[in-house]
Amino acid sequence: KTDTGQEGLIGKQAEARSDLNLAGQVFVHGENWNARSSEPVHKGEKVTIIGVDGLTLIVGKGESSGK
Repeated sequence: KTDTGQEGLIGKQAEARSDLNLAGQVFVHGENWNARSSEPVHKGEKVTIIGVDGLTLIVGKGESSGK
């Protein structure tokens, strides 16, 4: 199982640095990342990284599964 690189971010929790109205930015592991979500996310909300598409993280609301 990969724990480094972009794939290692899947399952981790991030914080929305901007409102995500389908797209925005999140902060994880000391870095800002472009992100997208299928549902609106407000700045400051916690999200879980569920996938990676190039340099964009796919996020969803909810708690991480402890990864």
